[in-house]
Amino acid sequence: MKITCVNSKLKEAVENCERIISRNLTLPILNNIFLRTEKNKIVVSSTNLEVGIRSWFTAKIEEEGEVTVPAKVLAGILTNLSESNIELKTKKETMLGIVSGKYRGELNGQNPKDFPIIPYLKKDQLISFEVKEFSLALSQVIPFTAVSETRPEITGVLFQKEKNQEFLSLVATDSFRLAERKIYLKKEYKKNEFSFILPQRTATETLRLLTGKNETRLVIEPNQVGFETESSEIISRLIEGNYPNYSTFIPKEFKTEIVLNRDELIKNIRLVSLLSSRVNDIHLKIEEEKGGSLTLWASDPDLGENTTTLPVKMTGEPIEINFNWRYLIEGLQNIEGKEVQIKFTDVVKPTLIKSVEDPSYIYIVMPIRA
Repeated sequence: MKITCVNSKLKEAVENCERIISRNLTLPILNNIFLRTEKNKIVVSSTNLEVGIRSWFTAKIEEEGEVTVPAKVLAGILTNLSESNIELKTKKETMLGIVSGKYRGELNGQNPKDFPIIPYLKKDQLISFEVKEFSLALSQVIPFTAVSETRPEITGVLFQKEKNQEFLSLVATDSFRLAERKIYLKKEYKKNEFSFILPQRTATETLRLLTGKNETRLVIEPNQVGFETESSEIISRLIEGNYPNYSTFIPKEFKTEIVLNRDELIKNIRLVSLLSSRVNDIHLKIEEEKGGSLTLWASDPDLGENTTTLPVKMTGEPIEINFNWRYLIEGLQNIEGKEVQIKFTDVVKPTLIKSVEDPSYIYIVMPIRA
């Protein structure tokens, strides 16, 4: 292999692939990045056997070939090179020569034939999204996946599309709170039907891979999925098991509803939480006084106590209820819009929070028992 390419393009491709690599002592080749030529492109790949990433870009190809070299070392070299162009040339089968300006380097790798195969998906079922909307939706649910060895099915993000529905639902829960975001699809996808659980790490890496892109395509197969753009793709195994029937967790009837400014609520929760106890609990009291008010209160035996009151638009019955303030903040931060609507059932059942302007995202949180 002998190629000349733009350093920044190679650096971006290597960085995309390098993030999923962690030190592997049993299979050292997994510490490497695989580079190969393909017509007028260079393709950079990596895998940890659960997730695979490919990035590609055009380059001047003088000799075809392939090589696999240590990912972190190559990434470090590219980061510190100042010249705009770089020349890569294989020496023997397992060595890569690097020339850029006055820099000369040789990297020892391993036999590229031993590098694990990253599959190419068949693309029988393919759905396109605008990256901006899809990335926002995914970022709104990822924080609420669980960390659990006993319930692996809730450690990922549920992608669910029912036949004849016009939207795809993204769902995550850790059993204490739940987030659902609906993405409305083009009419041509109305008959599509699927359900799968994407690992949390893949979801996070997908977000990073989509940065700066305009469109992405979701490719679905029975045991794996892929997200691809014009210059990269990520392929992942899926989490086995059945996702909980989350719709039963979403309350349908409410006794109390309030509407108020989102930013003001976040600011005042943070203020009151400074004197909350070790379990991060704060007390909410909703009353009909002066058209509706929300009083926030927290106390700690060692620090003291504090309280503040906000005006709200209220309907229904007065209620007093306790929450983990961190759970409230994390949900509110993912809601778009100036005003939020909070719907209470009772002091032990789930509470629903959503934007007044955008009903496509809902956040469900369990109260703390007093």
